[in-house]
Amino acid sequence: MSAVKDTYIALRSATEGSRDLDIMIAELIGWERRTLRITDTATGSVRERPQWMKPGTHEPTKVPLYTSDLDDTMILAESVADGDRIAFSWEADEAHATVSRSGRISKAPTLELAICVASVLAIAAQEVEKDQSEST
Repeated sequence: MSAVKDTYIALRSATEGSRDLDIMIAELIGWERRTLRITDTATGSVRERPQWMKPGTHEPTKVPLYTSDLDDTMILAESVADGDRIAFSWEADEAHATVSRSGRISKAPTLELAICVASVLAIAAQEVEKDQSEST
């Protein structure tokens, strides 16, 4: 659960979205990072470029802007909620959100961050439920 905790802490301390946070979330929900090695035929030099694979695919694509684009944020929340509730509100400098039946309300400076925090809390709750059902 340390990846969930690390992601939660990073999101809670953020004041705005970032690609680093987007990548943390992507890895948490199963995206895979692969490295493409490109050799310059003229010089023989090799450079590496990261490629991201969405869960269940083998086609490289860009990691969504979960923490800064509301459309991408909602796709994340809907996939985590899996049919459960998603609720949010916002004012000038503060947003609140909840995802799934956890009932925990997250607070953040932007709506996207609040929904991402709530999504990570829902992922944590799902992991706890899974661990408990496996131990019985």
